[in-house]
Amino acid sequence: MPAQWWAGVVTRYPEDFSKLIESYPEKIVKEYLEYTERVLEWLKQNEKLKT
Repeated sequence: MPAQWWAGVVTRYPEDFSKLIESYPEKIVKEYLEYTERVLEWLKQNEKLKT
């Protein structure tokens, strides 16, 4: 099972927020952040979304 799937399971049923934070491996957090940044840049370039 890919690590990103495993990390997502914890977000659905967090018993304790500190456990949630500890459960995310740094590599996965960096991947999520990079993906989010790419999506935001893509959205900024979309003509229909410009105001």
